[in-house]
Amino acid sequence: MKPFQKKSFDGQYGSKMCSTCRRNLPLDRFGPNKKSADGLAYRCRECNRIRSKRRRQERTEFWLTHDPYIEHATKEKLCKRCETTKPVTEFSRSNETTDGLQRWCKPCQIDYYRRREYGRTLEEGGDTCAICGYTQGLCIDHCHRTGQTRGNLCKACNTALGFLNDDVDRLRAAIQYLEGWAHAAAIKPAHSGPRPR
Repeated sequence: MKPFQKKSFDGQYGSKMCSTCRRNLPLDRFGPNKKSADGLAYRCRECNRIRSKRRRQERTEFWLTHDPYIEHATKEKLCKRCETTKPVTEFSRSNETTDGLQRWCKPCQIDYYRRREYGRTLEEGGDTCAICGYTQGLCIDHCHRTGQTRGNLCKACNTALGFLNDDVDRLRAAIQYLEGWAHAAAIKPAHSGPRPR
């Protein structure tokens, strides 16, 4: 421990000296730090915010002109959530980290988002669309009014329900409309070729 850090804490008056601005401040102006002798951060919260903001700006400027996928040393990264080493292409970009990549892989990020937003993962809702049976590009369907999670739908079916505002009467009217035109199409073949001018 550095000498000035031993003298920075004044237990009698409940104050501490910030290692950056060198001001003697109340203890509530410091965040926690398990590694320090007094359990508090060496810098005050204000100096820590300024330092963090400056470092974020520096990283943002750096990764604007550098590619983290190309410049990564090992081309592999350990996901902090699933603890699996994966290619760097499995991670999204991030200006918050030193290597320019997220700490979690893309599947873990999606899984976390779905659990937070819907209370379940995509796998728990089935492996086919509940309307058309399609198996690709599934998403979790939910009611926008109540927030209740429903089944899994493909992107097309989910978008169709969204455009119709989950209105059962409009869906019935759409079915009748399509059935009426399907009957007319069976009698008169659809026009083919370029439209007449």
